[in-house]
Amino acid sequence: MTKKFLSIYFFVLIAYSQSSYQGLDTWVQANAISLSGSGYLIPFRNDFRNAAMLVDSNRFFSVDAVSYPAGISGQSLRVNSKINQHFLGFKISRTGYGLFQERNLDNQKTGEYSASDVHFEIGYGKATESGKIIIGANTGLFISNIQEYNAKAITLSPAVIFNLKLLKLGLSFHNYGKLYNSYSNNNENLPTARVFSISGDLPNTDLKLEVDHILLSKLNRNIIRISGLLKLNNGLIVKSGLSSNRFDQKTSGSILKNIFSDLGLGIAYQTDDLIIDLGTYSYGPGGHIIGVGISSKF
Repeated sequence: MTKKFLSIYFFVLIAYSQSSYQGLDTWVQANAISLSGSGYLIPFRNDFRNAAMLVDSNRFFSVDAVSYPAGISGQSLRVNSKINQHFLGFKISRTGYGLFQERNLDNQKTGEYSASDVHFEIGYGKATESGKIIIGANTGLFISNIQEYNAKAITLSPAVIFNLKLLKLGLSFHNYGKLYNSYSNNNENLPTARVFSISGDLPNTDLKLEVDHILLSKLNRNIIRISGLLKLNNGLIVKSGLSSNRFDQKTSGSILKNIFSDLGLGIAYQTDDLIIDLGTYSYGPGGHIIGVGISSKF
């Protein structure tokens, strides 16, 4: 049993970068992938990471599946609606890290075990009478599992949006809350983040642009993300995004891989009641992510 626990704990240190809760920030939606993690204020297939965006989102039922390198996968299900002038959302996000071999002290295979994260969230958004200020919040239960071991946390992510004449400003606080279980006895903190976003339409075009400044409190690291979404004729939509992470991903290898490093690309097709969404994101030399999603009005 001791050998079994040590093997699982060793996996935690590697896969979670010495934290039980890194899965809180995993991208599990095709739109977020194609925008390189941006899109907090862009209404198209918005996943209400900024909960105030529930007010600007149509009623949709959405499902997504994402494929990462090394057999890691992600899935999400979202539904949002409104009751009178109260806007509500529900989201389930899952990240699966695959199957791992369990071995005894003689290095003989004794079985397999799996690892996964699941995040259940509900969201609420409400606008003022003028519509110039929107407040919102997401709260949920995060569960990380490695075989029969688990880590749990209650999360809270409040947000606000200011609707100006030409621009939309957003401020959101992510992954605040309370820890209930951990894989170790070390004192851990949730990977909180603060996101300031600016979004607007390019005049006389169907192009939406967004710039995000993200402060990862636990790492004391700043990230800048830029994204855009352009509506074409016949229901086609093209999207792209990049971030300051590209400077960390550059290598002395292929120039082509460096060009596409930290670049998200996507294409979608939209009808009156249905959206089909394809997205990809490149780590450069580290591989790429592929995601597909479908949304349906109800």
